[in-house]
Amino acid sequence: MNRETKLLLEEIVDYNGKIIDKNDGDINKSIDNIITLKYKGHSIWNPFMDETLRIKVDPEEKYSLDKLENFINDYNKK
Repeated sequence: MNRETKLLLEEIVDYNGKIIDKNDGDINKSIDNIITLKYKGHSIWNPFMDETLRIKVDPEEKYSLDKLENFINDYNKK
């Protein structure tokens, strides 16, 4: 993954985190306003973590470049 993509992903995670914080950490209240990607039935808002949010992962290896590009495109539309 190139540096620009990594920075964009970090920006999206920060954006999502701020929305979740505004909802007192309640992801369910935030889900309609955050950027997510779908992975095995899960909505992923932080691609640097696995679907349990407990294990750090390489986003490109875990979720694929295509999914990450869609994730970034969804963010750019907001």
